[in-house]
Amino acid sequence: MADAGRKTGEPDSSMAGDPFELRVPEHVTFLDGYLDAVGRILTTDTELWAFAVRDANDVLKNERLLGAPIRTRFLVENWSKEFGSLVDDFLDMDQRSRLGFYLIDYICWFKEFTKNAECFKLECDLLTSGTIGQAVYLLRIESDHRVLLLFQRLDKTHNKRWA
Repeated sequence: MADAGRKTGEPDSSMAGDPFELRVPEHVTFLDGYLDAVGRILTTDTELWAFAVRDANDVLKNERLLGAPIRTRFLVENWSKEFGSLVDDFLDMDQRSRLGFYLIDYICWFKEFTKNAECFKLECDLLTSGTIGQAVYLLRIESDHRVLLLFQRLDKTHNKRWA
């Protein structure tokens, strides 16, 4: 059945464009689900690994991230190297493992399959009490998308609701 707003035989606007084009909102949702699965694998009885991918406009206001002031912002030149280090050093996983490889690859898709993508590593105060460590990145994609990548390692014994 054809939409009332288009003629029969005319392509659906949701299918228009390059079929291999990365659709940022859909990839954000996909990556958020993948990171949730990785976080569940890394979580132990004492530590919660919480990862999130969000529209940065919802959480970044006036150089503050969820209320915490952003102290520094570094431009990431080599995404693969940066996120490889995140996997190896922060997550303590082998970046050549299946989980590590795809985590890096799925993030790098933003750069590889969009125009003018930039990545910034943000340094700010701890976002949650009980935080053992955190890594925060801001992606600017095609001038109209800002995506936040948040990786947190939390002490479950600090907050009983995570236990």
